Amino acid sequence: MQLRVARNAEELIKAIEYIAIIISDYNNIFKMTFIEIENSDLKKYFEPKRFNKNQKEITENRRKKDKLLSEINSTLGWNRYHIDIEKLINSLCNVVNCSGVYRIYNYQKEIIYIGKSYNLASRIPSSLKERKGCAFDYTIINNKANTDIYEIYYISKLQPILNVASNNGDKPTVILPELEFCNIIETYTDKVEKVTIYEYDNQSNARILFKQKEELEKIIRNLSEIYDIKNISKLKQNEYDKDGNEFFVNIQMDKKLKSENKQ
Repeated sequence: MQLRVARNAEELIKAIEYIAIIISDYNNIFKMTFIEIENSDLKKYFEPKRFNKNQKEITENRRKKDKLLSEINSTLGWNRYHIDIEKLINSLCNVVNCSGVYRIYNYQKEIIYIGKSYNLASRIPSSLKERKGCAFDYTIINNKANTDIYEIYYISKLQPILNVASNNGDKPTVILPELEFCNIIETYTDKVEKVTIYEYDNQSNARILFKQKEELEKIIRNLSEIYDIKNISKLKQNEYDKDGNEFFVNIQMDKKLKSENKQ
């Protein structure tokens, strides 16, 4: 309804409210990516052909994300807890097959490792796992030789604690132009599943994360009501926990439920 055709105060109020909704929608549109718009109700403001033109790009982006998700899951394995996988994928999908230098940070935002890669999207997840990092940043260098040079330069200049091989204790006297790194991307999250059940070698298994012994005992009691528990591993400390006081155990269980065995 347009303002100029409103016949009374009630229709005028409705028209003004409708315009306010449109303005709010457009404010949201300006903050969204094209893919986010396509998956929302705001798509109605665009001509269908606009989305058809971008469908190839959207499909390729989804394919890239799916492939990256598979690689990250394979790389991190069960060491992925406390890592925000979705955030990691969104941060790396644009640097697939891109060469450059990356930096790994600890919980205090201190650089603990500097590395290079000719495919940043593949290397950064494995480096986070190996160095138990919680954040990273990177700079893209579209030249492999320059990538190699800048890795050694930044290691010598910043001397991260985990770069043993290239860290000789001397500061470089050669000064290279500084590179611009992306904003630090935090991948740590406190939100994790306390109990994860998975199938392995034709057997049901569970990994339990806990901080208090009473919490573990309660979880095991609940599982024993459904599964036949065969074996409980020794308690291990979760090295990826931010506070350092989280532990985990692995449990092997009968694949069939107890109720099924009774029938």
